[in-house]
Amino acid sequence: TVEITVRDKRDDNKEKKISLFEHIAKTCPSLVGNDAKFYPTIWLPNGHFQTAYAAYAKFDHIHHIEYERNLIPTPDGGQFSLDWTPTLAEKPFDDTPTIVVLHGLTGGSHESYIRCVLEVLTKPPHNYRAVVFNNRGCAKSQLLSPQLYCAAYTDDLRIALEYIQKCIPKAKLFAIGFSLGANILLK
Repeated sequence: TVEITVRDKRDDNKEKKISLFEHIAKTCPSLVGNDAKFYPTIWLPNGHFQTAYAAYAKFDHIHHIEYERNLIPTPDGGQFSLDWTPTLAEKPFDDTPTIVVLHGLTGGSHESYIRCVLEVLTKPPHNYRAVVFNNRGCAKSQLLSPQLYCAAYTDDLRIALEYIQKCIPKAKLFAIGFSLGANILLK
């Protein structure tokens, strides 16, 4: 059972530990129990159609996010990129809580699912800073070394987190991983 710490609604200074399942059941009851149901749209009836639609549909005109890109060299001569939003010039090195985002297989900061999440999280009332970790060869980053990214290889993420912490040492870091990115994050 995964436990999380939550604030007591009656006393904001008190915290308690509950299971993640219990928290989801309380805050999103439509996802739990006999009444939990998912009704897909008629033209996307299952996960296969939904995945194909997400891959081939054009979402360029929505969820516009401006990024500032840093190319980070690796010890083996490779590189990966970090895309920041808002840019460091807009919110220079401060203590703004920051979300590190890891994309799915062959994805990157350009993907609609990432832009959609960041459009919400980087604006009021949340106002987070976000940094998308683009794996080697992804998101128009040139592949410069024989080392490719995979779920078992976490050295680049470690380098990225160290770089981010040097840039914004006072900021609390959070992370979101999508699909393969979630797998890498858990390692």
